[in-house]
Parts: sequence; C-alpha cells; structure tokens
Amino acid sequence: MEYLSRNILSGNTLQQVNYTEWKFSGLKLSIDDDLKDRQKEEEMISFSALIQNEALHLVNDKESCEQASEVSEAQTTDSDDIVTPILQKRPKADSEKMCIEIVSLAFYSEAEVMLDENVKQVYVEYKFYDIPLSETETPVSLRKPRAGERIHFHFSKVIDLDRLEQKGRRQFLFAMLNGQGPEQGRLKFTVVSDPMDDEHEECQEVGYAYLKLWQIMESGRDILEQELDIVSPEDQLTPIGSLKVSLQAAAAFHAIYKEMTEDLFS
Repeated sequence: MEYLSRNILSGNTLQQVNYTEWKFSGLKLSIDDDLKDRQKEEEMISFSALIQNEALHLVNDKESCEQASEVSEAQTTDSDDIVTPILQKRPKADSEKMCIEIVSLAFYSEAEVMLDENVKQVYVEYKFYDIPLSETETPVSLRKPRAGERIHFHFSKVIDLDRLEQKGRRQFLFAMLNGQGPEQGRLKFTVVSDPMDDEHEECQEVGYAYLKLWQIMESGRDILEQELDIVSPEDQLTPIGSLKVSLQAAAAFHAIYKEMTEDLFS
C-alpha cells in the first residue's frame, strides 16, 4: 500500500497496480491449488480408510457367518442326537387280528344264582392260548343284576394274530375251527362270583357260555352283540341267563384256514 501511495502520480501507477493484482491473483491461485491438493490428499486418505473399514467389515461378517454356521450346525447336530424318529407301526390287517368284546350279562329270575346271597358281584373271563387271564377278564366286577336287569361291561380285547410272529395262536385257532380241543371248537366264557373286599371267600365259577367259532367261519360274517346261553356248572342243559358278546374275526379265520390247509397239502 505504501508503494502504491508513493507512486500514485507516476505513469507507472496503473501498470504497477495491475502487476500487484496479478501477484495477488497468482498467490491466490497458488493457495487455492494447495488447498485443492490437500483436499484431494484428505479425500484419498478418507477413501483408503473407508476401503479398509469395508474390507474389515467383510472379513468380520464372513467370520460371523462362519461362526453362526458352526453354531447352527452344532445345534442341528445336537438336535439330531436328541430327537429320535418315531417309528409308526402299520395298522394290522383284519386277517391278522381278532377282537372279542364282552358286552353285557343277565340272569333269569328263577335261576339258583339269583337266590344265592353269597353271589354279590360278578365278572367274566375267557382263556385264549398264551394270553394271561389278567388280560382277558373284565377289569371290574359288577353288582349281580336284579331280575330283568342287564349289567354292561363293554370290555374289548384285540388279539394279535400276526402271520410271522404269532404262528402258535394261528395254529391254536385252526385246531379250534376243526373242532379239536377240550371245548370242541368253542370259545368258553366263564362267569365268576367275586367276593366283596371285606370278605375272605374265594372266587367261584357260577356259569359258562360258549361261542361256536365255526359258525363265523361258515357265514363269513362277524357277530355283533350275539346272545349266548349261560349254563350252570352243575347243569349245562338248563340256561340260567344270557351273555352278549361281539367277535370280529371272520377275515382272520378265513385266512388262517386257507393258510393251514394249503400247508397240509403242499
């Protein structure tokens, strides 16, 4: 500024001003260039740092995914070790099973068992090859029916007749269908007097009922709530009551009879 004031009246003033402005302008350009260079350097540094961070994130993400995958695999493995597949058995075909149901019971009013005060409650059982009586007797004893009354058990038992696993039972039934055995091809039901809990008497058989299995084989039809005569152990000619039973076994009887006869003639 002093330089300008001293030379303000000289002819070189305008030239000097222009020169000074050019110098200032050049200085400004130089400063601007330096700033731009610094900004570029800072941007490059920032960009490089960003790239490094992104790479680090990618590595971390990959490691996290791998760890998560390992955990997931470990959990799956643990789960596979714990969970045991449930094997469902196929339903038995009608030719490989039979179902016996003890439905109800009644005594005739004039029967001796109705007059016997020692008979207070009864249950029903039957015998079948290797099955224990505990599985073929009605699970409860019921009060002795009054005259004209029926007591209802509705006790069902499905007997496995698998062709491979239960050959003994199938042979047993084949013999019964041919009228062999002590019951001559009949399934015997026994009516038993069961003493009360506070009494010290023993169980006593008070009646029998017989189901002819051959009639089911001949007809090819199951029976539903068929009434069987109950007879006294002392007199098996005079009925003392009736027992209703159901039996689903026609398909099994037919298959067993066919199988066994083919084996005999083969």
